[in-house]
Amino acid sequence: MFEHRGARRIPRVLITTALVATCLGLTAAPAAQAKGAVAAHTTLYRGQIAGQAVTLERDDLRFHGPGGAPSDFSFRRAWLRQLGEPSGDGEQHDIRWNLLSAVGPLVSVETHGEGYVTGTAHPYAYGTITAYDARRGGKPAVLTDYFASRDILTALLADGLVRKALGSQPAAARPRTLAALQAALAGYQSEDCVYAFGPDLLSSFAFHHVAGDRVAVRFGLSHGCEVARGRLTILAIYLPIPTALRADLAAARTGRAGFLVPAAPKGTAHASLTRGKGLPR
Repeated sequence: MFEHRGARRIPRVLITTALVATCLGLTAAPAAQAKGAVAAHTTLYRGQIAGQAVTLERDDLRFHGPGGAPSDFSFRRAWLRQLGEPSGDGEQHDIRWNLLSAVGPLVSVETHGEGYVTGTAHPYAYGTITAYDARRGGKPAVLTDYFASRDILTALLADGLVRKALGSQPAAARPRTLAALQAALAGYQSEDCVYAFGPDLLSSFAFHHVAGDRVAVRFGLSHGCEVARGRLTILAIYLPIPTALRADLAAARTGRAGFLVPAAPKGTAHASLTRGKGLPR
């Protein structure tokens, strides 16, 4: 599901679930079990995580707290809110997303968007990975809420993409805190514009696999400039498994509750929006 560094990723066709579990973590069931699923609202995946019902439909991803609002979260609604009011005579927007991992309350989603606004020089496109916290109503999760900053810093400083971004500075001059590293990487983009380090790096992650007492964490780096728009590059590190996620990672690894990237539901959810006049035919 992840690409090699710098390679172009073609979004997969996303499917998701059926079955509400009563345990923590997402639990999958054959999509054929979903009843009353029609047209765009076909239920692809359904599960329960940390008291939140999680539903992936063909055109939305939703978290529902007990009794619904106020903890309801709609991926589609959040996307429309982000687009805001029309910014030109005509707009065309398209978005696709698929599930990557579900560990404890953390649900990671890969998103690819593209579109065009009349009067702009060219279409736009982007690729991202975002981890959402189901316990917080779908707000982006932050890796430091679960892993020690020192461990994250050490692993990132050993990565080739990070070392390249920091340049030839001696080890003694390299950032000594995670905040300092983020500041040093801010605004950096690769020479070929394929990737850049954004301010949301610590929310742009998914869990790939478990190796002994460590978990493989994959970060998604979006393109650096418009010539490489739509590209998504993966930065990969290993982190010591924290006590807070040990049971959840074990459950996801075995498929008892949740899933890691290799076992993620396959398929793609999709939504489009066209508004205004002046769009090319």
